[in-house]
Amino acid sequence: MNKLFAKITLCSVLLIGLSVVVAAQAPADFSGTWVLDLKKTRDVPTDLKAYHLTVKQDEKQISVESKIEGSLTPAATQDQNRPPQTAAQNAINTAVSTGGSSTGSVGGGATDGTSGGNKVVFAHGRALATVFRRFSCDLDGKVSVREVGGLNPSKLKRRAFWRKGDKTLEIHLERDYEVQGNQFTSYVKELWELAEGGKVLKIKRTVNLLAGWDETTLVFNRESAKP
Repeated sequence: MNKLFAKITLCSVLLIGLSVVVAAQAPADFSGTWVLDLKKTRDVPTDLKAYHLTVKQDEKQISVESKIEGSLTPAATQDQNRPPQTAAQNAINTAVSTGGSSTGSVGGGATDGTSGGNKVVFAHGRALATVFRRFSCDLDGKVSVREVGGLNPSKLKRRAFWRKGDKTLEIHLERDYEVQGNQFTSYVKELWELAEGGKVLKIKRTVNLLAGWDETTLVFNRESAKP
C-alpha cells in the first residue's frame, strides 16, 4: 500500500511539474478586445474619445483590427526656426495615415534635435497617430508583402517574431510608395507585452516617417478575452 501511494504521489508531482514547464514555454496570448487607457498613455489628444483593438491569435498568426473614436491628430507645434512642411511631406503623411490599410490623421509639427552630431527630426505625436486599421502577421519571422491600392498605391511589408522567451512580440511594418515622383519608405516597429496577469497590454511603438521620428508606449486594458 505504501509503495502504491508513493508511486501515485510521484506521478502527481511529475504531472504538476510538466504543467508548469508547458505553461512557462507557452507564448504570450494577446487575443481579445482591448481599450486604450487614456490616463496611463502619455500625450493623448483631447479629441480622442476611444481607441479599441481586436486581436485574434493562434500559434501561427496574429491579426489586429483598430477602431478609433474621435481624432488622433496631435496639437500643432511648428518650430519657428523650421520651415513649414513641403507638399511632399504633407502628402506622405496622408499616405501613411489614411492610405490603404491604415487610418488616423497624422498632423502636428516637428522639431529638430542632435544626436552624435547627426540631426534628428522629432515628430511629436506621430507614433500615437500612426494606426494601421487592420493587418495580420505570421509569427515565424518571415517577411510577407501585400500590394495596397487607393490614392497612394504602395507595398506593405510585415514581419513578426518572438523575443524574451516568447513573452514579447516584435512587429515590423514597412510601406514603400511614391509621392510626386519620389520613392519613400515609412517604418513602424511595435513591441507587445502583457502586464498585470494579462489584464494590461503595453505596446511600445516607434515610427520613422518623412515627417520625422517618434516613440510612445500605449497602455491598453483588457475588455474581453475573446475577440
